[in-house]
Amino acid sequence: MPDVNIPWAAWYGDEDFKLKFPEEWEVEVARMTDKEDIGDEGIEKSIKNPVNSPRLRDIAKGKKNAVIVVDDISRPTQADRLLPHVFKEIEEGGIDRSSIKIILGLGAHRQMDKLDMEKKLGAEVLSEFEIHNHHP
Repeated sequence: MPDVNIPWAAWYGDEDFKLKFPEEWEVEVARMTDKEDIGDEGIEKSIKNPVNSPRLRDIAKGKKNAVIVVDDISRPTQADRLLPHVFKEIEEGGIDRSSIKIILGLGAHRQMDKLDMEKKLGAEVLSEFEIHNHHP
């Protein structure tokens, strides 16, 4: 089996990391296939048309506040692209932006620092919203 390269250092340069396996191991590599970016229009369409769930704005109706949980910097999710659409949908449900908080779902990973948060959430979100690292 040849060496296998995996993505490494997301948010910090996107490098490859080489994995080496013993020759006697049978290793199968299942690669993801890239798809075209759906863009902001596709994100908005997806937020407005959830699968097997009411829209966020319908869930927000009659509520006073909201908490959004975002995965941590170890995941490549582009929360900075998704959150503006989520905020808009929640606001359309009647919850003011000042009543929205963000929790960083860390699992067993380290706390995110300001630089991590800015990379993940964007500078505007970091400056506008109350953000907390989850602490189990």
